[in-house]
Amino acid sequence: FDAATGVPVTDFVDVYTKKIHLVVVDSSVTNYQHLHPVFSGSGFTVPVTFTHAGRYHLYFNFEPKGGIEQQIAASLQVGVGEAPAEQLPAVGQLTRSFGLYTAQLYTEAGKFFSADMTAGSQQIVLHLTAPKGAPVKNHQPYLGAWGHFVMVREGSYEYVHVHPLEPSSEGTEFGPDITFSPLGLTGPITPGTYHVFAQLAPGGELITTDFRINVE
Repeated sequence: FDAATGVPVTDFVDVYTKKIHLVVVDSSVTNYQHLHPVFSGSGFTVPVTFTHAGRYHLYFNFEPKGGIEQQIAASLQVGVGEAPAEQLPAVGQLTRSFGLYTAQLYTEAGKFFSADMTAGSQQIVLHLTAPKGAPVKNHQPYLGAWGHFVMVREGSYEYVHVHPLEPSSEGTEFGPDITFSPLGLTGPITPGTYHVFAQLAPGGELITTDFRINVE
């Protein structure tokens, strides 16, 4: 709804070919879903699968025409109980394997700084290699971008939606590095432990990577 008039807003800019992004995580920040609600005439709807009981956190990203990107968050209790304990990657383990691929997350400084991220002056690079260490150079656009990257702070569930710096174009390939630039769009990015999720499409195959980082 428009904050000034109370009128439902239906006119959005297509951000990465979808008008609204919905990210869902559970309270353990291990169950991750990236969904795209569809306008049904009176609102946006999307089916969501909740794999277990517990508290879930929902984050909506959209850009109304004439405005800037917006983020809205909500929490939802599903059933009775909490999320089951899941094995998390170690904080600071910045090289991990995902199927046939190995992904490395790094910054020029070697650390992650909240003040620099808030100001948009620290870049995060995701480097992907195939078996035997061959650099992956056939990234294809997924939903209009070379990659999709979100950060969720553990404990407080603060959310940061990060855009890739490199512009993409359908029918082209790119790699092996994709650069993301966090920005304090809705407020300062605070220090803490963040679970980072990135989706990429090497050779058109969608993969989801995740890391846990300490932001100082």
